Amino acid sequence: MTTPTRKCLEKVRDILRAGEPLRIEGEEDLGFNMEFRYPEETDDLTGQGCGSAACIAGWVEELGYHAYDGERPSARPDLAGLYYPPMRFDYASITPAQAADAIDNYLRYGDANWPAVLGEVG
Repeated sequence: MTTPTRKCLEKVRDILRAGEPLRIEGEEDLGFNMEFRYPEETDDLTGQGCGSAACIAGWVEELGYHAYDGERPSARPDLAGLYYPPMRFDYASITPAQAADAIDNYLRYGDANWPAVLGEVG
């Protein structure tokens, strides 16, 4: 992982851990929600046209940390395990604190370990 990518994920983690809204200068505060919504069903809350409702990848993009060689962070296969928890989980119920824990896991171990973060006992 490159240093800019790490710093970006650390910044998002710190905002989530503090329970703050994402603030983009000149725009409304952006909430946090890992639930995927299709664009035809609801407004795209990230402004990125991806159908996201303000997930980790959306926050990374909105913060403007584009240290991804022209790729969108949500399109990077090496980050997919962080951005997309297993489908058996209810994305809408993932809290900012849980997302911050998943980012911590990813930064430390290279694996978000969503099952453990979301309380699934193995």
